[in-house]
Amino acid sequence: MNSKVVENINKEISQDQSNTTVQKKKKRIDYIDIARGITIILMIVAHNPVNNLTIKIIYSFHLPLFIIVSGMFFKEDESFGQMMKKLVKGLLLPLFVAFMAKHFLEFAFLGKPFEIKKLLIRIALLNELDVIWFFPILFVCKLFFWFINKISKNDEVLKCLLSIFFSMLGIYFAFEGMLRWDFDTWKFDVYLAVILFFYIGYIFQKTNTFNKILHNYKYLLVIFGIYLVCLKFGYIHLAAHSFPNGITSYLTAICGTILLFKICMIIEKVIYIPILNIVPNVFKWLGKNSMYVLCFHYMERFLVPYSKLHITSSTQKLIIEILIITICVFALTCIQKTSKKIVESIKSKKAA
Repeated sequence: MNSKVVENINKEISQDQSNTTVQKKKKRIDYIDIARGITIILMIVAHNPVNNLTIKIIYSFHLPLFIIVSGMFFKEDESFGQMMKKLVKGLLLPLFVAFMAKHFLEFAFLGKPFEIKKLLIRIALLNELDVIWFFPILFVCKLFFWFINKISKNDEVLKCLLSIFFSMLGIYFAFEGMLRWDFDTWKFDVYLAVILFFYIGYIFQKTNTFNKILHNYKYLLVIFGIYLVCLKFGYIHLAAHSFPNGITSYLTAICGTILLFKICMIIEKVIYIPILNIVPNVFKWLGKNSMYVLCFHYMERFLVPYSKLHITSSTQKLIIEILIITICVFALTCIQKTSKKIVESIKSKKAA
């Protein structure tokens, strides 16, 4: 009897410990959300007419940053079912809803045909996704790394070598123009090439090296120098299957990501200062909802008739774009919160 009591107590303690661990894991990191928020705005900027230097800087790290962040939150002990559930809910479902909503709104307001069968075939083939082509990249990348993690088990050297091998294979296919189809999203070479970014994110969270770098200005100065040198020779362009200098392209993206993280760590301190905290809090909120931002950006690009509204200035267009997207995301998050409260109140009434 005593042994059973002891077992029950141990179970309760272990459950409490696991709950606190989950809570710690669920706790968001402000500077990462700020970095995601800044980067998603830079992504919208890059989709507008801007000078070459601005494009060069943005493209040098903006998409790799999201993959690195995804790798930072990778859970080694997560089952295949758990991972797929998160990926479907977090990536495939928003992609499907945004795609169908965009075509429905075009049908309702622009008179374009809305044929469900054809649309389902298009989305199944990942065709005509425009800016949301990045969703399948994240999906396949995490899925692939999950298998690498399971194959290598606790062998970190093998995990590293496999990540490098598949990424270099992806670069080779990109250089040779292999594994490409007419569809705009079947970028199998890119799917492979970005695995190394995911692995870098995984290493960042697994070791303490990342924190040491972010808090050491000597390291940061060296990284800044490497970034400038590598940027001079070209930048990574995933959408164009472009890795101009092979491994150097990775250095540019990784160094650019680290530098932005450091900038955001400095910005993070402003969050707790009244009045001055408005801008960083806005970026933090945008970072939390970056996938929604991308979805609404996808719809806005096709549905808002900027030329008919006589908006010729690229700056004006950019400001209006960001305002429209922000309002839409804010409305969606408000609807989500309200519906969640309604569901919770219904459940509590039933329980009572």
